[in-house]
Amino acid sequence: MSVQQIILNQIAKRRRFPVPELGDDVFVRSLSRGELESLGKIEKDKKTDFMIGCVLVDEAGIPVCPRDAANPLSDEDFADTVALGTQDWDVYALKTLSAAVNKITNVPPAETVVKN
Repeated sequence: MSVQQIILNQIAKRRRFPVPELGDDVFVRSLSRGELESLGKIEKDKKTDFMIGCVLVDEAGIPVCPRDAANPLSDEDFADTVALGTQDWDVYALKTLSAAVNKITNVPPAETVVKN
């Protein structure tokens, strides 16, 4: 196996990160650049639901709350749909998921990356 293939395989494996505080079968992925931009544009009270809908994935990295390409929803409507499914979640679960996503999505400034 080439070095390039090894690196690509490693990147593919990191498409999901476990959140053991919430169970063995709870995984999240990082937000994409586009999702981060969308997150900045939607109403404050819908941000958490939008984020959860984007980042929750199963063990294979497949979204738990997929967006239907045949019937696309606006970002706000997607957040509302996710909110219906998560309305009974406790605050601990929401805070734990948010912290996990923050940890893996937080990208250091370019200056820091260049220094290291």
